[in-house]
Amino acid sequence: MRRPWISRWFRLEGIPGQRTVCGVQLPSGLVQCGKLPVPIFTPATKEEHGHDENISYAQTVARIGAGVATVIREKTLRLYSKAAAHAGARGVIIADTKFEFGQLAMARSFSSMKC
Repeated sequence: MRRPWISRWFRLEGIPGQRTVCGVQLPSGLVQCGKLPVPIFTPATKEEHGHDENISYAQTVARIGAGVATVIREKTLRLYSKAAAHAGARGVIIADTKFEFGQLAMARSFSSMKC
């Protein structure tokens, strides 16, 4: 049975001061299953084969441009924050989400959410 959170946590244990995910420095003292002080944007590529690859925000900008990357990051954090608040008021913790963004021919962004 595959447990992706295990490999992610091993990467996060790392050397103190060098714990990052998608280029974001994590706070010291973070424990497994601990809540981050603020939501973070963790982009990933959509791979045809194998697993998606986590990338930094800078890599995202290099791939799709600063304007689109900024919009996607802002929408992602806003969607997550609203969903987390809604769920939290009902006693549910949303620990991780995956929002997938694409672009239509008319250049209007759209998204779908997977939890």
